[in-house]
Amino acid sequence: MIGGFVILADRPFRVGDRIELSTGQMGDVTEIGLRSTKMLNFDNNQIIIPNAELVKGRIVNFSYPTLPMRVLLRFEVAYGVDTERLRGLLLGLCAGHPDILKTPAPQVFVTDLSETALQLTLVARASSYATQWGVETGLREQAYRAFLDNGIPVPVARRIIQMQGERDQ
Repeated sequence: MIGGFVILADRPFRVGDRIELSTGQMGDVTEIGLRSTKMLNFDNNQIIIPNAELVKGRIVNFSYPTLPMRVLLRFEVAYGVDTERLRGLLLGLCAGHPDILKTPAPQVFVTDLSETALQLTLVARASSYATQWGVETGLREQAYRAFLDNGIPVPVARRIIQMQGERDQ
């Protein structure tokens, strides 16, 4: 019960907040009691956590102090693609998305030069944890279509394998 009083006094989370426990479990808080806290995970299963465990562990609260969530998307394109053109294309997709925040402004960075591709990373903010997944999925699909429509090649790794057979004796 002491754990319940600590949680009610300290308020590391509230009903409706999305949290992640030190065990890796994630979900939305549905009830905070004196002895336990109830959380609904993404499989729609209720998890009941004793408050004594909660006050001892690390908790990540995705809802507090602010709702916006980072959107981080990585794209690989073939060498030779004009990065400024690609940056403009991706930022245009963000500008047209209703759940992408204007401030801070979305950005696109060249983050890697691998043996087969040029990697760009799009960093933006979704309005909340509830929209983050849909924003990421929507932007990925829109980017794929935009790459096809604009002739932007996506590299495909190719490997040559040589097999050596047994020598004839």
